Amino acid sequence: IYITGAGKGFCSGQDLSEAMNPSPEDFERMVTEHYNATILRIRNIEKPVIAAVNGVAAGAGANIALACDIVLAAESASFIQAFSKIGLIPDSGGTWFLPRLVGLQRAAALMMTGDK
Repeated sequence: IYITGAGKGFCSGQDLSEAMNPSPEDFERMVTEHYNATILRIRNIEKPVIAAVNGVAAGAGANIALACDIVLAAESASFIQAFSKIGLIPDSGGTWFLPRLVGLQRAAALMMTGDK
């Protein structure tokens, strides 16, 4: 299974307008039923899943790529854990995948600073 973005980017993550001032229950439902559920579907598919990152992969979009079995990154690709810039912690498997791929200290720095 091949996942890529149309146009210049892979996935910009969540539309923040849908997450502005939700109740705690609505926010938990949104993350559980949509974002984390997407990651679980990717991980439970019995076929290889390839992410072809052709530009920016931000927030949940970056974590969708990290959840895939193989990530192919174009020279134009960049990955950013932008959650800290809006007062959140990474969802969509970011806190699980990223430390295993780049090490604990580098993952912590990427998640806390939101750097590329």
